Amino acid sequence: MMSEAELKATDLGGRQSGYITLRQALACGMSADAVKRRAQAKRWTRVRPGLFLIPGFEPSLRGRLLAATAALGAVVSHESAGELHDLPGVRPGMAVVTVRTRTTNRFPDVLVHQTTDLRAGHVIELEGLPVTDVVRTVIDLPSSMPVPAIGKMVDHVVVAGAATMDSFADEVMELARHGKPGMKTMHSVLEVRDGARFIGDSRLEMWALRLIREWGFPEPEVQYPLPWRSTRKGRVDFAYP
Repeated sequence: MMSEAELKATDLGGRQSGYITLRQALACGMSADAVKRRAQAKRWTRVRPGLFLIPGFEPSLRGRLLAATAALGAVVSHESAGELHDLPGVRPGMAVVTVRTRTTNRFPDVLVHQTTDLRAGHVIELEGLPVTDVVRTVIDLPSSMPVPAIGKMVDHVVVAGAATMDSFADEVMELARHGKPGMKTMHSVLEVRDGARFIGDSRLEMWALRLIREWGFPEPEVQYPLPWRSTRKGRVDFAYP
């Protein structure tokens, strides 16, 4: 019969696809000796120092992410963060985290990135997980995705009001100083979007302005007010006064 502390630890491990850290087990009220006895009795499997697997639980994406962030002090990032932010074009079902160190870190069935430029301001809580914010998530993805796909993500985020072109441009400038990979892709994406710091009312407007710039046409005035409308003000998306 399991003690109340072991029941609590087992319940926590179940939510993490069966994984539990020694620190978590101790926080549940178990002693280090109790954990050691369960490992020796093969009731828990020692994965590596400080990490155990409780048999009998079905693995899940969320469970692996919960366990990896707890065991490594990591942050959900890249494709996993993109899926949580509902970004278009992201490959679903991947378990990806980032640790703020260059030392080797591994976790079963989880891709672990390592970086030294992830600041506290880049991280939010989303669905009970520490996750890179939407701007940092998009900026992390160019190393594995082409320019058009990243461009669609930026358009999606800006049109949805989740971030601005200014916030993308400022973060890219900051991270480029640290030699972060993928900055060439981000610069290509922002070149045709950020000239006028334009935030359109729809994705169609964003695409139209991008095409105007890509084809070399003169830069139009955006969201141009109609001066002859005195009683009821109006505006047009683009204008050449």
